[in-house]
Amino acid sequence: SLSWLKPTLRPEHTEFRDDRFVAAFDFKRGSQNRNSGRSSGETAPGTSTTVAYIVRAVTPGTFVHPAATVEDMYRPERYARTAAGKLTVTAGE
Repeated sequence: SLSWLKPTLRPEHTEFRDDRFVAAFDFKRGSQNRNSGRSSGETAPGTSTTVAYIVRAVTPGTFVHPAATVEDMYRPERYARTAAGKLTVTAGE
């Protein structure tokens, strides 16, 4: 259902939890795969990838979903956060 999404790097690790989804990416290793024309041992660090998620609600109501966060495990000064959102689900006819 996300045909517009063109992943550039697959996650090294994923976890589906009750209240969140966690994914870990290795941009350095991913850049080795993308830059196969480079000489052995020479890599350029990856800089970005696109991630998307689907919200699922099973009962009518108004729901708030928290901001998505991105952080670098080894360089905590590098992080990003999206805006929080609101979703209203109405009963079907």
